[in-house]
Amino acid sequence: MEVEQADEAEAIARFQLWQKEPVQFVRDNFGVEPDPWQAMVLNWVRDGDRRVAMQACKGPGKTCVLAWIIWWFMLFENANIAAISNSGANARNNLWKELALWRDKSVWIKQTYVMTATRIYVPSITDLEPELNRDYERTWYCEMRTWSKTADDAAVAQTIQGLHANNVMVILDESGGMPDGIMVAAEGVLANAVPGDGKRAHIVQAGNPTALKGPLYRAATSERALWKVVEITGDPDDPLRTPRLSLTWCQEQIRTHGREHPWVLVNIMGKFPPASFNALIGPDEVSAAIGRHLVLSSFNRAAKVIGVDVARYGDDATVIWPRQGLAAFEPVMMRNAHPDDVAGRIAVLMEEWKADAVMVDATGGFGDGVVDSLARIGISAIRVQFAGKPIEPKFYNKRSEILWKLCEWIKNGGAIAPGQWAQEVQAELTVTEYTFRGDKILIEDKDFIKAKLGHSPDHSDALACTFAFPVAPRDSDPLAGIGGAGDYSHAKTDYDPLQRA
Repeated sequence: MEVEQADEAEAIARFQLWQKEPVQFVRDNFGVEPDPWQAMVLNWVRDGDRRVAMQACKGPGKTCVLAWIIWWFMLFENANIAAISNSGANARNNLWKELALWRDKSVWIKQTYVMTATRIYVPSITDLEPELNRDYERTWYCEMRTWSKTADDAAVAQTIQGLHANNVMVILDESGGMPDGIMVAAEGVLANAVPGDGKRAHIVQAGNPTALKGPLYRAATSERALWKVVEITGDPDDPLRTPRLSLTWCQEQIRTHGREHPWVLVNIMGKFPPASFNALIGPDEVSAAIGRHLVLSSFNRAAKVIGVDVARYGDDATVIWPRQGLAAFEPVMMRNAHPDDVAGRIAVLMEEWKADAVMVDATGGFGDGVVDSLARIGISAIRVQFAGKPIEPKFYNKRSEILWKLCEWIKNGGAIAPGQWAQEVQAELTVTEYTFRGDKILIEDKDFIKAKLGHSPDHSDALACTFAFPVAPRDSDPLAGIGGAGDYSHAKTDYDPLQRA
């Protein structure tokens, strides 16, 4: 009996220590030592700070800290926690997965709490005297909550409804991409839960600084006085940088893109990009590429690639655009063309120019007819799915990747044959904006650009298709398909691969 009492007293003392020292709770249950900034955030919450924000670079362990805070806060009787991410998929695959990972490391947590696909709770006590029974399942919990993609601010605010307890917490994971409506409801939780006398109320958010609006941006700027904000960086020159981001990788990215590149600012420095970076490319940069002087040796050994954007609607154009290395030649435009006619035009170009590959925008199935027609005459075209997976993980989808690469090609010396098509490319690219989805670059949807322009961005999409996949040149003869050697003063004027004899 004395041994049992001693064990119980030790367990109570340990539990009370954990409530006072979240860092010790992490050590004892998970067997890890928090990084200094992680310990600081844990202690901010312990000390009663009601608004805590983590403005983070890529991969420093911010979701890990949110999971630790949730498990620690579940120590307090009748805790009510709403765990929210910027999408249902992110909640399941990141925050909830992180909670499960740390749960599996702690025997005590597995014995104490029940975890389902959307809820963590303390099991109810129903086998004691009626007055001692407790319906903890409904009153002591953490719940995953999301909203639909079409939800307005009012619907988003409903996500946090129903938190009424002495100990309440709202967790916002990936808050850099959340709407402001979520914070209106979260602030209501604080208003209805006055701290003191053992009561606790907190909002804890974490995210990458991807948008110049939303809860994280406001916490870091206009509402900074209300928040405890930690800025987590992977900057190689910062002695306090997170050790969880590879120093070598960070240095490589900075050498490649520069310290002021928006992707570097967000993912390595942990800083918000300037508003001016929302534009994909400037008009002057495109103007410099139109008719740019090229010598033959700058592109004549590169692969010859044809990009095709197939018309989706009656007012759209099918554009067939040939490119060899730095030189983008004069494209073909076709309207109201049958897939067989488009395929025939491509086949003629491939034969005359000895092209190495043809890449067709097959998004939504609009290019499938052309691809099938090409297959029937023995030409294997590569389908480009704009919503598909990119080669480089820093992009959200294939379309973002190839348009970004097109703009990099322009900036790095690409030449566009002069003509009305070049002006179309300039208009299409310079109205296009990008943002971030999580830590990935996302270029706005094609339909949004069409709404701005009044027509589909057919020309830039066709040229971008030539960057979809790497292609090796089949013909190493620098004069093959060119018709003669010499200094090519312009991409258009010295050789037009579409010119008929």
